[in-house]
Amino acid sequence: MVDNPDKLRQICLSKFVSLLKSDEKLWKKQIEERIIQRYLDETNSQITTNSLEQQKRKQHRGESFGHEDETRTLPVNSYSTTDQILSSHSKLFIEYFLHSDCYLNSNLSEDLVKYLIKHDQLNDFTLSLFTSNLTCLKRFIINIKYLSRLQCQILNQHQNLVDLEIIFKDSLSNRSLPVANNDFYQHICPSLNSNFEDIYSIYAPFIIHRQTLTTNLPNQSDEFSHQKLLNSIFNSLHPITIERLKCLNLSYYKFFTNAQTTPARHYSLVDMSPAIRSATFTPSINFIPANIRSLMKFTNLTSLNLSSTDIKNPCLDILTDSLRNLDQLDLSSCRSIKLFHCLLKLSSKLKWLNLYNCIFHMQQSPSIFQILYQLKHLEYLDLSNDQTLQDHSPTTIDHDSEINRFLRQTNCLPRLKHFDLSGQKTISSNSLQTFLHAHPNLKFLGLFLTRETYLSCIMNSKDSCYSKYRHYTYDLQQNQLTEEDFLFYEPYLLESFKRYHDRANFVQKILYYSFLLTRTFRWKQQDLLIEYILHVISIHSTNQSVQLASTACIYNLTRAPITEQIHIKYLAKIVRAIMRVMASFPDQQQVES
Repeated sequence: MVDNPDKLRQICLSKFVSLLKSDEKLWKKQIEERIIQRYLDETNSQITTNSLEQQKRKQHRGESFGHEDETRTLPVNSYSTTDQILSSHSKLFIEYFLHSDCYLNSNLSEDLVKYLIKHDQLNDFTLSLFTSNLTCLKRFIINIKYLSRLQCQILNQHQNLVDLEIIFKDSLSNRSLPVANNDFYQHICPSLNSNFEDIYSIYAPFIIHRQTLTTNLPNQSDEFSHQKLLNSIFNSLHPITIERLKCLNLSYYKFFTNAQTTPARHYSLVDMSPAIRSATFTPSINFIPANIRSLMKFTNLTSLNLSSTDIKNPCLDILTDSLRNLDQLDLSSCRSIKLFHCLLKLSSKLKWLNLYNCIFHMQQSPSIFQILYQLKHLEYLDLSNDQTLQDHSPTTIDHDSEINRFLRQTNCLPRLKHFDLSGQKTISSNSLQTFLHAHPNLKFLGLFLTRETYLSCIMNSKDSCYSKYRHYTYDLQQNQLTEEDFLFYEPYLLESFKRYHDRANFVQKILYYSFLLTRTFRWKQQDLLIEYILHVISIHSTNQSVQLASTACIYNLTRAPITEQIHIKYLAKIVRAIMRVMASFPDQQQVES
């Protein structure tokens, strides 16, 4: 008997999804049979038609032809609808569920979505589960990796959506490669509700190629393109949802990718009116992404995540003009943004701003710090930068630099509670001390890889800047470490793992420091460290440097006799993770050893 509600929920979700997976295989096999039969019939019909045309041309030229070449009437084939396909086989579990009275509340509905995404099983087939009469969704996460535009209309049924996150990061970017194409096909599956003609037009190229009926690899269908999918999602939203939506996450979406050369141009670009072009654009730019215009409809948005997108300054200007209710804005890793004047339009409301890995040097008169100084309502500010780690030249700390003057300025961001300066190598101890004096309520300060040596505010409880409620990220400041030094650094490296797990350059440094410490010392929170390392392995699965550094740390943590004190569930997770790394990097002897 399971006495843990969370564990019981996971067991139920696992069983439910396994039934769906069985249904999906059966349904996919039925669709494949119908599509292949139709393809063969159409091919034979085309051959017959060509033969008849050839006979007519011969007859017209007066050439003789045999009795066997006389005109034959082409057979008329009728093709099954999806309903006919379903009726010809035993009923699937998903059909029983869709016609049942089993209603999932918002928590269960969202848990089911997350489970499907985590296990790479969200596609057109499983998305059809989320009808409004069976599920309730206020926060919807959609991984478009294996979705087509056919099932997007289901969003129209959910009028209570206030938070929408669309995941683009894990999408297969190159489906022209055989391996990627086969992996993609393994996961896609049409919905039961889709029209067979639509299914045939979208899925037939993959099925036909897989059955080696054609040697040509199918092109990445326009129906699976990011631009068309996002356009379909926006067009499918209920008008009430458009009015009420508060949070929107489009992280990693590419507004301009292949805009000039692919069929996606129709869905990604629109011409601008002369008035807008003359007001905001340079003469060389005469279009904006159509989905930027779609974003302008969400006038009540309070949170917008555009991190790692290719959005450009003119588009951001237009958005900040339209979305005046924003109090949270994520522009992290938006390397195409060079100017930040538009932030001033949000100065009366903006509370949360992430500018991690942004480029500031082109923002002059006013500087980026002069702009930030005017955002008096900010409570969260991230100015961290791991691109500076590529620069190994000696850094001279200029006490009169822009960032140090900003930190020393009177009444600088008085409401700030979270401030991340990690990777900013030029901050000075005096400036930092002045800033901490003025911000006693600061709950987090990121100082990872800053070369900052002002430790008194962290260690000394008698220091005027000390706070036992404040969290820090911090890195090793010396090579020769004692047991006391290790006990000091351990919580700050764990905090760095927690906050920077998705930032590859920071992660490599954290793993390097962790390797040095695990080689000599026994960690007090070893299980937590193992959890963080395994999580890093899973989210940076294609980054060889991170994988090798992670496995080196795991090696230190699982040496005898330490391994005898590790719980069996962690050992099982370690074995599975290492096996995946070995499969991804089979030629790496370090992993094998």
